Amino acid sequence: MSLLRVTRAGLTGLLIALLAALLVPSASGALPTPTLTVAQAPTPAYVGQPVTLTVTISNPAATTSEVVTWEKFNGLLWSSVGTAPVNASSKATLTVTPTSTTSVKYRARIAASATHAAGTSASYSLAAQLKAPTMTLTSAKDWVVVNQAATLTGTVTDPTAPNETITLQKWSGLSWSTAKTGTLLADSTVSFSITPTTTGNTRYRLSIAKNTKHAAATSPEFVLRSLATPPFDCGGGTQPLKPNGTPWTCSYNDEFNGTSLDTNYWTQGTSDATNKFPGPSYQKSCFMANSPSYTTNAVHNGVLELYALVLPTAVDCGRGVSSRMVSGEVFSYTKFAQTYGRYEVRAKLPDLQTKGVQETFWLWPENQYPDGEIDFAEFYSANPSSNFPVMHYYVDDSTRDPATHHNTYQTVAGCPLTAGAYNTYRLEWSPGNMKFFINNVLCLENNYQAANTATGSPEPFNRDFFLALTQAFGTNVGGDNVFPLATGPTSSSTKIEYVRVWK
Repeated sequence: MSLLRVTRAGLTGLLIALLAALLVPSASGALPTPTLTVAQAPTPAYVGQPVTLTVTISNPAATTSEVVTWEKFNGLLWSSVGTAPVNASSKATLTVTPTSTTSVKYRARIAASATHAAGTSASYSLAAQLKAPTMTLTSAKDWVVVNQAATLTGTVTDPTAPNETITLQKWSGLSWSTAKTGTLLADSTVSFSITPTTTGNTRYRLSIAKNTKHAAATSPEFVLRSLATPPFDCGGGTQPLKPNGTPWTCSYNDEFNGTSLDTNYWTQGTSDATNKFPGPSYQKSCFMANSPSYTTNAVHNGVLELYALVLPTAVDCGRGVSSRMVSGEVFSYTKFAQTYGRYEVRAKLPDLQTKGVQETFWLWPENQYPDGEIDFAEFYSANPSSNFPVMHYYVDDSTRDPATHHNTYQTVAGCPLTAGAYNTYRLEWSPGNMKFFINNVLCLENNYQAANTATGSPEPFNRDFFLALTQAFGTNVGGDNVFPLATGPTSSSTKIEYVRVWK
């Protein structure tokens, strides 16, 4: 009986063990523990700037109904710093702003759900750096006239540093030294007034010292040019761009804002000096400088005005020629010339109902090379609504005119202009190519290098040319523009608002 009771007890225990095994899951049937991986953005992190920690829950992913608890280690314990919902990509984020360069540990936890067990990420160390501020130094102009003040303006951003000391440094030729100091304003700017006493270029930069909020930093250099007189700026405004996208650089401009011709760059043309007597052989006119009895050019009211006049009696033009018809011309020969560039003239030509008046804005070789002429604006009153750009250049000896040294030209029938109004004439001259524009509309393009078959080179347009502005009277084009001296007007004028030249 005793043996039987033991056997029954053993059987009972076995049954209980089997039942427990059926009711309690085995290790192989437990819910999976997800993997939590933490990353940061941006990298590196900087003191004082937000950093986003992102935890990705995988194997298995979490659902959007779950939340993640973010914890921070204080050196002894982990404590919660917030919760964040899981998004559709099974990620959750925490944004923090480091206050020092001390490394701080974070981790993410997720509670158990119907599809996974609870999970915790590895400890993630967030180490922040001191960021060097972005500094700039600029001025309204990169030049100043000697003994006049220029204002240099600095900015300090990312991070900004209001109320901190900013140092303006100056390059001595061997090292940087302090020129001035200033305090950064709430708008992140600081200004310095500089008054050079000598001409030359001076290099400046900004400097800020390291502190607990940011690293030390310096700005890029700014070069201030100290000049005896103001430079050319081609009227200011937007700097025009070349076809390749690089900017044109202003090499000369005259806005005619004074009261007299700037003889540093312009000379009054005379027929006696240049041996130019426009007009048919039986009706010569003369280029003349101003005289007590008449004016052929004047700078006033913001323009250069060139006149053509019919005088009561003839005057001696020199070289054995006299005429009642005199007109104005100015040119930059020996004073300004360049090879290639952008030339722009804005002018108001006369709205005449008569023949016989011509205006030309043109270029001629500085060394008086016996070939090559660029007339980027040529107007005849016989055709008052058209401009006729013309290029003269040598091709071969078979038809060359020994007097003019020209035997070919490129032109168009006429580029439209508005008579009696201001029009803008522009030439863009580059190696092997010229483009002529009227009011920003391309009028003529010529690849002169290809046309110059005799030499296979860009001659004569590969040398310095000077600029001339001409108001002519009594000229003739194919017998169609002879001035009617007996019935024509006694005066005409061209008003030139500006001349601008870029390189």
